[in-house]
Amino acid sequence: MTRTCVRADIAYKVSLLQIRNRRKHWPVIAPYGTHIAGKATGQNQTFGGSLTRPLGPAGSSGCHGWRKETVEMDVLVRDVPEQVVITEQRMVDQAALESWLPGAMSRVLRAAGDAAAGTIDQPHLERDHLPHEPVFIVIYEGNPNEGETAVECCTPLRAGVPAPADAASRLVPAHREAYSRVTKNVVESGRIGEVYVAIEQWIGSNGLDIAAAPRETYWTDFYAAAGNDVVFDIAFPVR
Repeated sequence: MTRTCVRADIAYKVSLLQIRNRRKHWPVIAPYGTHIAGKATGQNQTFGGSLTRPLGPAGSSGCHGWRKETVEMDVLVRDVPEQVVITEQRMVDQAALESWLPGAMSRVLRAAGDAAAGTIDQPHLERDHLPHEPVFIVIYEGNPNEGETAVECCTPLRAGVPAPADAASRLVPAHREAYSRVTKNVVESGRIGEVYVAIEQWIGSNGLDIAAAPRETYWTDFYAAAGNDVVFDIAFPVR
């Protein structure tokens, strides 16, 4: 019997980023191409499908050790209020992204100072019942693995608090997002691309349009999380 192997290209690598002044570690994740099938269940949608992935060391190729795995996830919708963010933007390819982003996260948080909005100040994230954590949003206008693209790293400010005069800031309009929560196990298994594809399929199948670039919202300590714990959101603004 002939066996055919198709290997998905990982568009972005996982980096664990240390925010020194908070002693937290954050993963930087973004999509890679693959396929997943979905079934609508009202506003929320549960996706299940078969994922073929290598069992060997990361980066290995070939057909040896491949198996089928089933991945299930929920796509949800939330309204995000208008907010001011402290921002740093750069044109980067993948190598430059990995070099730039850890420092950018530290700089925007430091620039925001006491005005920074953490999880308690962001009820739409539904993390306000847990210990207070800083919040970061990373917006990708394209795929850095394919060449230079604009990436924005920002941290939101508390409502009604003016932005520090010496910090770069902008207003993010209120919008609706289709999003999914990602567990640490999904991150470490290299299946993040499944999430991006599933959300995009959900948007199309529910008569919505993508309104802006996808983003990842980080709100917890990645290293302290257990395997089944959710560690961040992947979201697409929709209309």
